[in-house]
Amino acid sequence: MIKIKCEGDNIKKVIVNTKYGDFITYQSIKNKNYPTILFLSAMGINSSFFDYYYIYKYLKKENVNIISTDILGCGISFCPYKKERTLENISNELKSLIYTIGFSNLFLMSHSFTSMYVMNIYNQVSVSGLIFIDPTIPESIIYNKNSIKQSINEAYNNKKNYDGMDADVNPKLPNNLKRIAEKFYKNYSGNECEISELKESLNTSEKMLNKRISGIKTLSFLSTMNYQIYRKMGNPYFNDNKSSVTMVLNGHHFLQWIYPKFISQQISYFIK
Repeated sequence: MIKIKCEGDNIKKVIVNTKYGDFITYQSIKNKNYPTILFLSAMGINSSFFDYYYIYKYLKKENVNIISTDILGCGISFCPYKKERTLENISNELKSLIYTIGFSNLFLMSHSFTSMYVMNIYNQVSVSGLIFIDPTIPESIIYNKNSIKQSINEAYNNKKNYDGMDADVNPKLPNNLKRIAEKFYKNYSGNECEISELKESLNTSEKMLNKRISGIKTLSFLSTMNYQIYRKMGNPYFNDNKSSVTMVLNGHHFLQWIYPKFISQQISYFIK
């Protein structure tokens, strides 16, 4: 089990027990009447705590509650009771987490492939809005099947080779946290849940192919690296809600590493 020291950050480790498994969360709860953001990392072993680290730092100054967690079997959360990482299993786990934490003015923030799970459940739970960073379009997975096969092979290889890892480390992390992240990612690369989620990713994408978000307000940050994909295939995460916003930022897939201050400012405006 990974141990993260975060003294002085006003963030506390809280284990949230659900009937599907136990989520490890890092929480900064100021007032239950404030808006609450539930942060979810991308697919695989990446951890929200590391990926959104500086967004948490900037949002500490705002009247907002922060809950950082990872999908069961991903990042620092415990393994799920149901090991198959299907769309249905992960969706049920996330809904159970949301019901259990019980915040009324809740916003979900996700990155990359995890956005598909959010799109699948947003209208089955009580949420006030959705925030995305480079959300994965289902069509892009279906049209690039070879990239999934390559990711699976890399995961298997990294499991055998302890020097490899299936995750990118936030280069701006403090050195002590960067070392912890690198060690953790190397140890957990190629684990059972990661492999299962990768193998199920094509099925998940096919099930989500015709899904669109409607009604609820959304805030999307898209990278110039992937913007042409959205122009070609459309953005199912954007809708006609008058408060919905899409921004294109110059950079790679992990925009939260490049623009934490700007993204935090836009989140603050969005959740008011």
